[in-house]
Amino acid sequence: MAIYKIRLNFTKLSYSGLATFTFSVITVLSASLIYTTPNPTIIQLTTIYDAFMAAIAAASDGGKSKNLTKKQKKAELLAALRILVNYIEGVAANDPAKLSVSGFEYYSGSKTTLPIPGRGMNLSVDYGKLSGTADAKLDSDPYAIMYQFRYTYDDLTPEPVWIILSNTLSPSITITGLTLGRNIWVQARCVNGQGEGDWSDPAQLIFIH
Repeated sequence: MAIYKIRLNFTKLSYSGLATFTFSVITVLSASLIYTTPNPTIIQLTTIYDAFMAAIAAASDGGKSKNLTKKQKKAELLAALRILVNYIEGVAANDPAKLSVSGFEYYSGSKTTLPIPGRGMNLSVDYGKLSGTADAKLDSDPYAIMYQFRYTYDDLTPEPVWIILSNTLSPSITITGLTLGRNIWVQARCVNGQGEGDWSDPAQLIFIH
C-alpha cells in the first residue's frame, strides 16, 4: 500500500517564493470543505503571514535588526506551516485526492512514525550581537521537526513566569527585546507531530546588555 505524504520543499523557498506559496495555501484552505478546522487556524496563519510580509517590507532599507526580525518571522511562518502539514496529513488519512486539494504538493513515500523527542540536551545561552538580545542553542534531536524556547526574568523557584517563544525549525534562536540589566533563565524542548519532549535543564545569562 502506498503511503502519501506532503512534500516539505516549501522550507527551501526564497522569501518571495514563501510569501506566494503561503498566500496560495491560505486561499485554498479558506474555501476548503475538507480541511475545516485547520491547525493553526486560518486567522492564526494569516496573522503570522502578515507579520512575515511586514518584516520583509521593513527590512527593504537594510539594517541588522530588521533583517534579524525578517529571519525570525520566516522561521515562525515555516514552523506554522509544518504544524499545518501534520494536520492536513491527519485529515487526508492517506487519501491522495484529499491531499491534492490541500494547497501543498505530495508524494508517495514510506510511512514513518516518529517517537516523541527526548529531553532537550546541552542548552547554551550567550549575549547576542545586538543590545538586548541573547543567542540560545540546543543540541538537535533526530526526532524533532521543530524546537520551542522559553525564558523568564524570575528566579526558578517557586514558579517562574515563562515567556514562550514561537516554534522554530532550528535548534538555535536569537531572543530579542530583552530588558537591559536583567538576568534571564532559558529552557528549550524538542517537538514533533507526536508531542513535546521534556524541557532542557535551564541555562542562565547574567546582566543583559
